[in-house]
Amino acid sequence: MSTGIQVPVSNAAATLWRTVGATVLGPLAWALVTACVAALIGIQQRLFTVLRPEVLDFSAAMCGTAAGMIAAKTICNTLLSGYSPKAVAVEFISFSVIGLTLLWLFLSGAIAPITSTLQLFLIICLSLAIFWQADTV
Repeated sequence: MSTGIQVPVSNAAATLWRTVGATVLGPLAWALVTACVAALIGIQQRLFTVLRPEVLDFSAAMCGTAAGMIAAKTICNTLLSGYSPKAVAVEFISFSVIGLTLLWLFLSGAIAPITSTLQLFLIICLSLAIFWQADTV
């Protein structure tokens, strides 16, 4: 016979903590993978091609962003089963909208932030496709 107190574990509380973990882990994984992939692609393209640097930066940023979003989803699914992917999508979309707003406010006349603007739009599109469309894992 057990004389201890039985404490029921709430499924909602577990889901909440997994979702909080995913909102921290997802952007960290995205940033790390995006930086690594973009750096590797950028170095490789600068060594073996003669294209303009803007084209190289653009392709490295887009490939890195796509790889980072896929890695963030894979890591969240692997380590935190039962989280809410829509919360992570809302986080990515919110950060991207804030970034777009700041770009348009402070660099509206410059041509340089085109890559950053398109990268933020790609983050919004991929977060809708990868995280928002997914069911709870």
